[in-house]
Amino acid sequence: HIHFILDGKLEAYPTSFQLAVHIHFILDGKLEAYPTSFQLAVHIHFVLDGKLEAYSTSFQLAVHTYFVLDGKLEAYPTLMNSSEKPVAELSGVTLRYGKTTALDSVDLELPAGKMVGLIGPDGVGKSTLLSLVSGVRKLQRGKITVLGGDISDARHRDRVCPQIAYMPQGLGKNLYPTLSVFENIDFFGRLFGHAHDERQRRIDDLLAATELSRFRDRLAGKLSGGMKQKLGLCCALIHDPKLLILDEPTTGVDPLARRQF
Repeated sequence: HIHFILDGKLEAYPTSFQLAVHIHFILDGKLEAYPTSFQLAVHIHFVLDGKLEAYSTSFQLAVHTYFVLDGKLEAYPTLMNSSEKPVAELSGVTLRYGKTTALDSVDLELPAGKMVGLIGPDGVGKSTLLSLVSGVRKLQRGKITVLGGDISDARHRDRVCPQIAYMPQGLGKNLYPTLSVFENIDFFGRLFGHAHDERQRRIDDLLAATELSRFRDRLAGKLSGGMKQKLGLCCALIHDPKLLILDEPTTGVDPLARRQF
């Protein structure tokens, strides 16, 4: 069933019932519109009496539903099914630097559709673990499954790496200092095969969200530490990844700007 609020009342319609409305989703970075007779696996979200409510349809998709509320476009992510597989699983992961053990038999599950924080003092292996999950560091012992496959397998890694974004620790580590703010983001957009118009739209949205629009022509090497972090985040988000890994993303960012992360 598809649920709607009509005249202030919640109504449910089977998907075969024809209505003069469309449901909009972003699929593979493209905005798509489907009539209500189309069978979809999603939750539909509504604000009812000032409270966000979620109603499930017949199945689940990792999408967003868009509404105009009080004249403003709002996007709400769908709710993830509790039975959904974790986005990453670590089993018996061990890594050593010479005689120093950075990770010792780590078992961990990272749920899909969630924001997960990895907290600990300096030097306990947080960055090492994140780099292993992202596939940029070779696994020594154990197994890491990411997005449904073994990340140590070269074929699976090549297949899923375009769906992963990794922003490493350090100011501007994923940036090119001799390129401008715009050129850095545009470069990453080109790497992931976005067409010109799609890149322009995404870049404009990201720059506006991070308040970097005024600095689009400034060289990355001339940015402050906090602005470099914002730009690094833009470059990580340009291809709408399924898995976003941020290693200390707010380092060098002022407290007020941290809210934007």
